[in-house]
Order: sequence, then structure tokens, then C-alpha cells
Amino acid sequence: MIPYKPPYHISGTDAPIIMGASKWKNAYELWLEKTGRKEREDVSQKQSVKSGLLFELPILKSYLDEIGVQYDESRYNQYQIDEIGMMHGHPDYLLDDAVIEIKTTEIFSLKDWETGVPAYYYWQGVHYMMLTGKDRCVFVAQIGMSQRKVYEVWLDPDDAKALNDAEKEFVGCLVADTPPATIETEVPQFETINEMDIDVERLCLAYQMVSNQLKPLEREQEMLKKQIKELLGDNCEQTGNLFKVSNKWIEVNKFDADQFAKEHPEQYAKYTKTGGHYRLSIKEIKQ
Repeated sequence: MIPYKPPYHISGTDAPIIMGASKWKNAYELWLEKTGRKEREDVSQKQSVKSGLLFELPILKSYLDEIGVQYDESRYNQYQIDEIGMMHGHPDYLLDDAVIEIKTTEIFSLKDWETGVPAYYYWQGVHYMMLTGKDRCVFVAQIGMSQRKVYEVWLDPDDAKALNDAEKEFVGCLVADTPPATIETEVPQFETINEMDIDVERLCLAYQMVSNQLKPLEREQEMLKKQIKELLGDNCEQTGNLFKVSNKWIEVNKFDADQFAKEHPEQYAKYTKTGGHYRLSIKEIKQ
């Protein structure tokens, strides 16, 4: 079989989306991105992503010390791709018989981890086990600064088949340029509590203090980026002793959903499903 080429590669983070288990995106939105109809959101500057990258390696090394395994850089975050080029990804760490996945999250996500691995990470683990030929995945979840959960998941043949079939079906939609069906989700009931938990209030105060410290640094970072762009110029790359920097034009094809809805209302309705995600909002109450 001829190997699949981008954008037909399916990553570990794509797997839960395709299985309808993601809290942040559905299969139709992923299809829009992979077919160039919608620009993929750049999450690299999100604080949660930055924090995750910052703490990932220390948490991994700490866990390896706990189980008596010496850290080997050649096993860390190494790119993997299957023989037909459909499945690919960067598992966090590979043992001889297992995949290790490091997850960092805030304390408010503790309930998601209380009874096991959340579905939105479980399918990522299944994807990586299938990709690497391992039959075990260890999830190490650092929740806030004080809570750590470790769960061991074994590859279930039925789940492996279900994911493989779903990923092949999704790739078929990409090749045929046909939108995939999405799974409708029930809108959860919103609850209002007028007496805030003391731990929530304490964490909100800490969050506000950190945010206030970050704001001037973010402004300075944006100013530095602007100065670098001005000195570099457009469509230019420079290589020095320490850095390679470029300022490239990135062409993006955007899908005009509003226009499509006007011209093809039935098709739009067929492939538009109700979904959503949770968004944390913290606002100071002025006295």
C-alpha cells in the first residue's frame, strides 16, 4: 500500500476526537482543519501548554526514579509512524514493554482522574500502544502541585479494533473529501453555588496573582517579537550561533461556514452537531 501523506496522518491527540471522547473538538472540526477549510488553533502560547511542557520532563524523571529505571534521552518524545503512514505521534517515553504518558492539569480537573484515566486521554494511550506495539500504557498525571495519580492501562483488543476502524474511516473521509458524522452531546445542566468553597477561593487568588505577574512579561514578549520581525523583515530566515529565526508567510485556506450554510443549508444542517467544551472564567468581585 502507498504510505499515507499529510494531512492523512492520525496523531495521538486526533484519536479521542475521532472516537467522540474529546472535550475540546469533534471529528467534523478536525476534518475541517485537516482539509484546510479551517485554520488549526495555535495553542503553543497557552499557559497550560507552556506549563505542561515545562514540567513534563521533571515529572517523567521523578517517576522513572520511583520505579528504578534510568532515564534514556533516546526514549523520550521520539517520533513514531506506522508502515503505511496512517498512525503517527510522539509518545512521551518508551519502556521496553510500555508507553509512559505524562499529563499535567489544574486541581479542578481532579474529579476527571479520581476513578481512572479520562476517556479523552485513554484513546490517546490506545493509539500509542498500537503505534509502538506495546500492550501497556502508564499514565502519570500531575494534578495541581500536590496531587499525583498513576494508572496502568492494558491494551484491550476490542478497543484497539474499534479505534483502528474509526481512524481508517476518518482517513477515508479525508481522501474522499467527505465530512464525517459527529456524535451529538447532551448539554450539561449549569449549577450556581453562592457560597464558594474555601479552596476554590484560595486557588483563584493564587491564579490572579500569577496572572498579574505574567501580564508585563507577556507585553514585553510581544514587544520583543515586534522588534525581531522589524529587524528580520518579511519572508526571511537568519541562522546564528544560538538560534535560527524566520518570519514566513503562511498561506491559510479558511472555510466560510456562513456562506456554505446559505448556499447548502441541508448539507450544513446534516453535518452540524451540538457540542461544546468547558471554559473557566475567573472575575474579581469589586468591593
